[in-house]
Amino acid sequence: MQARSSPAFRTAAAVAAREDRESRTAIGPATLGTPRGWLRGRTRGSRRRDGAREQEHGIRGDARQPPRTTARAHPDPDFDFLTFEEADRLIAGPRDEWRVMIFLALRTGMRRGELLGLRWEDVDLSVGRINVRQSYVREEFGTPKSGKPRLIPLGDDVIEALRFQRHDRGPLVFCDYHGKPLTPSLLMSPLTRALKRAGLRSVGWHVLRHTFASHLVMRGVALKVVQELLGHSSIETTMIYAHLMPEIVRDAVRTLDGC
Repeated sequence: MQARSSPAFRTAAAVAAREDRESRTAIGPATLGTPRGWLRGRTRGSRRRDGAREQEHGIRGDARQPPRTTARAHPDPDFDFLTFEEADRLIAGPRDEWRVMIFLALRTGMRRGELLGLRWEDVDLSVGRINVRQSYVREEFGTPKSGKPRLIPLGDDVIEALRFQRHDRGPLVFCDYHGKPLTPSLLMSPLTRALKRAGLRSVGWHVLRHTFASHLVMRGVALKVVQELLGHSSIETTMIYAHLMPEIVRDAVRTLDGC
């Protein structure tokens, strides 16, 4: 056995003491040099970062939650819509219940859930308007996304289509044969078939809403009016259509010429 005072023992003791000091300090090259040290260092670093996050967000232990993020004020400007000619092709042909629903989406800009929740009591064909008061989302009836009802005036062709749609199966305008609400999954196939028949690309129901708004703006309707028809709570949301009206803005400024 080596004596405690021997050089070899002193050297071994010094190495052990150095390793012990390094294990108590922050991650360094010596620690990262071994697999165990690397893992230990990562664990300590992760704990320190978690601790800092807990201090910042006022959370602890298993109650940790990621910090809340603020939703974007502006939706993605890269949206799709059908041209006037494409919209006409989509609704051309024999009229049926699905085509009436597609036509109503193109001419009112109603959301899919609002179409599913539309009741006959909210449709006034004599006056020519729809009172959007109900939505059907995730198999539950509720208020529209904006949280408040809105009035949408109807053109003569939409009134005629709704008269064709009139039935006595129940209070909903669009429903199954038993008068029960349609599910969103059932809506995609009829729209896909109609698009295919018209030789158009595949789009979703929300593109029909974009088409309604885009056509209004391209025809010179003010963005404030479009906002009210769509039920946007903020004009900022409606501004995604502003790029469709450059000529209208230019013509408006030219009205000052010669004043």
